[in-house]
Amino acid sequence: SLGLADHEHGTAMLNGAQSHHARHVLRLKPGDQVELFDGHGATCKATIERWSIGPGHTAELEMTGLDHEHPLQPAIDVAAALPKGPRAADLVNSLSQLGADRIIPLRCQRSAIDPDRINRQRLQRAAIEAAKQCRRAHLLKIDQPQTVVQVLAEPLEAGLLATPKAQRRTLPPLMTSARRIVVLIGPEGGFTDQETDEALGGGCIAWNMGPQIMRIETACAAAVAILRYLAPAV
Repeated sequence: SLGLADHEHGTAMLNGAQSHHARHVLRLKPGDQVELFDGHGATCKATIERWSIGPGHTAELEMTGLDHEHPLQPAIDVAAALPKGPRAADLVNSLSQLGADRIIPLRCQRSAIDPDRINRQRLQRAAIEAAKQCRRAHLLKIDQPQTVVQVLAEPLEAGLLATPKAQRRTLPPLMTSARRIVVLIGPEGGFTDQETDEALGGGCIAWNMGPQIMRIETACAAAVAILRYLAPAV
């Protein structure tokens, strides 16, 4: 799959970066067929017609069919204290494949890294690459860093606070019928008592996913996998 920059009247133009990847990395040539997507649900089959002359050498394509996929339901937002280094990109890759809709980097008192220093553009590129690999029509979005209070300031239909201290292992029916679910995943040092109180006071339900203490990226992936399994796409 290749990123779709524009499409009108059965033709499409790839942007410079995607054209470079198609021509010089994938070594595609005129006549080759590709799949395009715009990250907002539009997908199509297309044939490379030519490489345009000029800056960027963008690819001109002829589309053979345009379709639109509805986003998965429910929408799943993961608010997490991101891990250090390449583990953050691994987290993005996994959550994109599993069907999360949004990652919100959490500002936590025990965070290992300052979320304001996270390269969100790099993580968004990782989400794009993951979408190509798993043929996902809607891109996983990397949001601005927020605190627990800021995350829960949005209207909350269903919220989960992942914590090994919780007694609850099963999920109430609301979690599988909600249109949007927010899952809070803390840093490896855990949420502070204040952050836990803020989450519970904001309407979240404390949820224990298992007997072991998980790394951040494992906990995020486990949460999304469980929720997608219990609330399959409709």
